[in-house]
Amino acid sequence: MRHLLNDRLTALLVRGGIGSLAVNSGNIFLSMAAAFLLARLLGPEDYGVYAYVFAVVGILALPAQFGLPVLVLRETAAALATRDWPILKGIWLWAIAVATAMCALSIAAGFTATLFAGSHFSVAEISTFYWGLALIPLLVFVRLCTAAVRGLQYRVTGQVPDAILRPGTLALILLTTALVYPGYQFSSNGAMRFHCIAASAALLASAIIFWAVKPDEIKTSTVEQKHRNWISSALPLGLVAGLQLINYQIDILMLGLFMSADDIGIYRVMIQAARIVYFCLHTINVIAIPTIAQLHAIQDWVGLQRLVTLAARIAFGCALFPAILLYAFGQYGIFVLLGAEYESGTTAMIILAVAHLLTALTGLVMPLLSMIGLERLILGGVSFGIVVNVLCNAILVPILGINGAAWATLISTVCWNIILCWGALQHSGIHTTIFGKVRIGKYGH
Repeated sequence: MRHLLNDRLTALLVRGGIGSLAVNSGNIFLSMAAAFLLARLLGPEDYGVYAYVFAVVGILALPAQFGLPVLVLRETAAALATRDWPILKGIWLWAIAVATAMCALSIAAGFTATLFAGSHFSVAEISTFYWGLALIPLLVFVRLCTAAVRGLQYRVTGQVPDAILRPGTLALILLTTALVYPGYQFSSNGAMRFHCIAASAALLASAIIFWAVKPDEIKTSTVEQKHRNWISSALPLGLVAGLQLINYQIDILMLGLFMSADDIGIYRVMIQAARIVYFCLHTINVIAIPTIAQLHAIQDWVGLQRLVTLAARIAFGCALFPAILLYAFGQYGIFVLLGAEYESGTTAMIILAVAHLLTALTGLVMPLLSMIGLERLILGGVSFGIVVNVLCNAILVPILGINGAAWATLISTVCWNIILCWGALQHSGIHTTIFGKVRIGKYGH
C-alpha cells in the first residue's frame, strides 16, 4: 500500500513540478516586470515611498495572517489523506473567522497610528498608507484560498491567482496606463491603488477556484474543530511567518531610518532582481510541501530523506546559473532596463543573489520543519537571524548604505539556515542540504 502511495505521490510531484516551474517562472517574470515598471514610472523617490509603505503594511498584516495559510495547507493535506471531512470543513471555517477578526484589528491599528503620527508624513504618503491598509484583507484571503486549494493537491492551479494573476494584472494596468495616457502622473498612492485592483482580481479568481475544487462531501459534512490544537499550532506558525516577513522587510525598514527614499527605491528593485536566483527553490517548496505532510503522516522517513535531498540538489543546481548571469551581466541589465539612476544598486543585487544561492544549498529545511510539527525550532532559528540582521543593519547601513543592508541579509541568512539544518538533523534525522544521504529518521522505519 505504501509503495502504491509513493508511486502516486511521485507522479503528482513530477506533474506538479512541470506546472509549478511554469507558474513560478511566470511569477518571477511578472513580479519583476511590475517592479521594473513601477521603478521606471515612479522614479527612485516615489518608488521608495511605495516600497517603504508596502513593508510597513506587511508588518501590520502579520496578526491577520497569524500563520493561517501554512496551518490551513497542512491540515487540509492531512485531512484529505485520511478523508476526515468534518475536520477539513472545520479548519476552513475556523481560519476564515480568525482571519476576518484579525484583519479588522490590523486595519484599526493602522488608522489609529495615523492619528498620532500622521503629522510627520505628507498627504501623498498617508494616502499611500491608507490604500496599503485596504490591501491587507485582499492578500490575506487570497493566501488562505491558495493554501486550501494546494492542500487539496491542486498544486499548480492553487498558485495561479496570487503568483500569476496579481502581478500580471498590476503590470498590465501600469503598462496600459502609461501607453494610453502618456501624460499620466504616476505616484506612490496611485501605484498602491492599482495594486489593490490587482489583488481584488486575484481574490475573486482564487475564490472561484476554491469553490470549484472543494470535495463534494464537504456540503453534507458536519463540522469538527480542534480549537486548542489549531491555536497551539497557529501561534508558533504565526510567529514564524511573522518573523520571516520581518526578516525579509527589516532591511527596508532600517534603510528608512538612515537613508533616503531614493535609496530605498533602488534597493527594492535589487531585491526583486535577485529573486531570480531563488525561484527554483520556491518552486520546489510549493510542490513538495503537501507531499512532505503526507509522507510524514504515513511515517515514510526514507521517502522524506530522498525527497529533500533531491530537492536541494536540483534547487542549488538551478540557482547557480542565474547567480552567474547576475554577476556577469547584472549591471548592464539594470542600466538598460531602468537607467543609470538605479545602476548603483548592482553590488547589493549580487550580494542578495549569493544569499539566495546559500539558501538553495540548505534545501527544504523550513517547509520540512513546518510540516512535521517542529515550528518552535524554526521560531528559534529565525528569531536569532532577525537579531543578527538588525544588529548588522544598524552597524553596516550607516557605513555602506544599501550594500550594508545586503550584507546584513547575507550574514543573517547564513546564521539561521545553519541553525535550522542542524536542528532538523538532530530532531528528525533528516539531512536537508545538498550533502544529504538517504537514511531512516529517528522517528520511523
